[in-house]
Amino acid sequence: MMSSRFSFEVVNALDYDELRPSYAPEAVTWVAERSSLRSGSVVVDLAAGTGQLSRRFAPLGVDLIAVEPAANMRAVLEKRMPTLRVEEGTAELIPSADCSVDAVVVGNAFHHFERMKAFAEIRRVLRPGGVLALFWAWSLERSSCLSLCCGRSTRSSRRLEGRTTSRPPTVRGLRCHRPPRDSVRSSGVSSP
Repeated sequence: MMSSRFSFEVVNALDYDELRPSYAPEAVTWVAERSSLRSGSVVVDLAAGTGQLSRRFAPLGVDLIAVEPAANMRAVLEKRMPTLRVEEGTAELIPSADCSVDAVVVGNAFHHFERMKAFAEIRRVLRPGGVLALFWAWSLERSSCLSLCCGRSTRSSRRLEGRTTSRPPTVRGLRCHRPPRDSVRSSGVSSP
């Protein structure tokens, strides 16, 4: 049976790396501080692609593991960050032991995951009190998209699996936190 999921194997990974917008350092700092990440904390960059989010976390001195299913993306990542531990894997099958990770970070990729399988797998690898942080990055030229993504449309509620809700989604065993508006604004992204 053929998968209907998109494969990044067909993408020119060098172009992908050069054309993608980067992540706001303030957002990475906020997650690291809020999660008490420090030197030696184990952080998995899940669906790491060419390593843009890994490049933001590496200077923090954490024990960083990049997990990426696409060989072409891993090749660019290994070239750009030769000392980084890079593993083949997916959100639904993370190559880490149970309760071995302090944080799982995901940049612009969560929408590609089989959500419930990914949540179960992330819960499996996270230590008690571990953190899941989702990042999105886009260029400021896409301001119409920013308005939609950041809740500045005329409707303040969200559609979530057919239900309308004004609260962020929660999953049992995972806590949701939003960065303070000032840190989001300073990164050039608007907050609801």
